[in-house]
Amino acid sequence: MANKKTFILRLTGLLILWGSAGVARAREAEYVPERAYLDTVIREIKKARESVTVGMYMFTLRSPGGGAHRLAQALAEAHRAGIKVEVLLDQNIEFLDGEAGEGKNGAAYAFLQSQGVPVYFDDGATFAHGKVVVIDGEVVITGSSNWSEAALTRNHEANVLIRSKDVAREALAALRAIPRQAPMADMATVEIPGEFVQDPKYLGRMANRGDERAFDVYLYLLKQGTATATVDYDDLAGSLGLAMDPNAGRRQINKVLKKLVGYGLIRATTSYGKDAEVALNPLGDRRPARVPVAYWKMGWDGRLGLAAKWFMVVGAFEGDVSTLRPRWSAAEKTLARRYHVSAWFISRGVMELRRWNLLEVGYGTLPEGGPRLPNLYTPNEFYDPGLAEKKLEDLKRRYGEEKLARARRAAGAVYEDWDLAGVEELIKLEEQFGVGRVEAGVRVVEGKRGDNPDRNLGYLIGTIRNLKFGPLDVAPGR
Repeated sequence: MANKKTFILRLTGLLILWGSAGVARAREAEYVPERAYLDTVIREIKKARESVTVGMYMFTLRSPGGGAHRLAQALAEAHRAGIKVEVLLDQNIEFLDGEAGEGKNGAAYAFLQSQGVPVYFDDGATFAHGKVVVIDGEVVITGSSNWSEAALTRNHEANVLIRSKDVAREALAALRAIPRQAPMADMATVEIPGEFVQDPKYLGRMANRGDERAFDVYLYLLKQGTATATVDYDDLAGSLGLAMDPNAGRRQINKVLKKLVGYGLIRATTSYGKDAEVALNPLGDRRPARVPVAYWKMGWDGRLGLAAKWFMVVGAFEGDVSTLRPRWSAAEKTLARRYHVSAWFISRGVMELRRWNLLEVGYGTLPEGGPRLPNLYTPNEFYDPGLAEKKLEDLKRRYGEEKLARARRAAGAVYEDWDLAGVEELIKLEEQFGVGRVEAGVRVVEGKRGDNPDRNLGYLIGTIRNLKFGPLDVAPGR
């Protein structure tokens, strides 16, 4: 972190906020007991008349109904009430002891964005470590508490509430000085008919038959954006990755078009030496699933398997009406029944998306004496896999091929081997504690079921850090 600009609001005595005008002094301050922090912040947000500004290092949404989710809902409600709400989150969040398993800020970002709340990440060179809330340019709540379940329910924290326009002005100036990245601008989507998603004779049938190419071609046709189209064989062959001579590619595409006719999804006219003429059949008026154009633009249509693609479409359909959108929650058995596929097929798709760092999964806990709670799914943005591969090469250059391979195998134990920030953290832990300690941590998490809530990268990292080694264990650095 030595090369990163640091913006930290620290609690010292009551509070000192340093700004361009010097020291801002508090007119009225009160200590906020650790278990009163959540209710205090929500109370002050509800009292806001004009504005709420939040700068938060860690804002994790893991459990519906948890404290962090209540804070997110309070911000969304304030926004809907006409209050000017603005949230700044750190994007370089590290895995912290005690909070390692709670995930990243992406879920909070996605939720707030879906509610229309202006939300930003700092830029890639910034370490925004502050935990500050400023309300109506007069009330400042700051201290050590992140917006995470650990901080809100378990950790020993120290916070203060200050009523001072001078302190608020300096706090806002510090937050506004932090470089930020604007919310995503490219939100273009392709609408997938709801009937196709829900009716067992369409998507469910394709999934059970393993008919991936029919799936790909149908979505390709929908992406064209018109009810009728002339199929450009060369373009479609490129989209499907058909590396064969043009005539063979044309024959393959015509076979797929014939299948789609059999599914009742299209009408098609094919002629030798000419491009096919295709008309999409209307599929009722159910609400659509909206798939980001980035899915095609970034080349994921050629990288993901059918199970992952299926889950992506179903997730888009479920998330569109979720109160947590784009996050959504459902039991695996419910999804299998609702969409006419096997639980095994669903698990396969989830694991692939997790491996590519395209999905965060909060596996439902098993309450004493009750059924397991539904899983909570958070879709991540489609990223450029080419850039990820460059990052992988950079890690190989900096740490060596063997260390990188070991770290990726360790991350693979929790299905997150393409979470390269986490992979780098595992390399650093190996350098700090030794190979044996990392392998011991992996054995701990591998002993858990795949749907165990603790089988995630954050928990693995926390486990490695907290393991106690005896005299027979491998010493650190070896």
